[in-house]
Amino acid sequence: MLLLRAGAFYFGLTFVVGCLFGPIRVLVLEPNIGLFPAALVEAPFMILAMAGVARWTQRQCGVTTDADAIGMGLVGLALLLTVEVLSTLLLRGVPLRIYLGYLMTPPGLVSLALFALFAVMPIAIRRAFRG
Repeated sequence: MLLLRAGAFYFGLTFVVGCLFGPIRVLVLEPNIGLFPAALVEAPFMILAMAGVARWTQRQCGVTTDADAIGMGLVGLALLLTVEVLSTLLLRGVPLRIYLGYLMTPPGLVSLALFALFAVMPIAIRRAFRG
């Protein structure tokens, strides 16, 4: 139960931050500097948000072991990928093959890197603050 709760909090809070940064990237940055540079500008802010949310979630949910931190990241990633794919298919109406193709473009690769960092951030933060 701890992993589900911690992973859900981690996903939910980070998702809210992404929902705040996303419109800034899409409406302000992309038209002025392009898709890839905009993704690169947004990425450090998302990484900082992931780190802060991971640390806060671990404290609030009582994540005290490396195994719990890994589980928290994997549950969070599963929720993130589920919401990402469903919103792409259902809300934006983008076919899955088109979305998967996008992930192989430079801005899509930034997204993939952020997904991977999202999964490992809880264990990285746990180890950084251990002791």
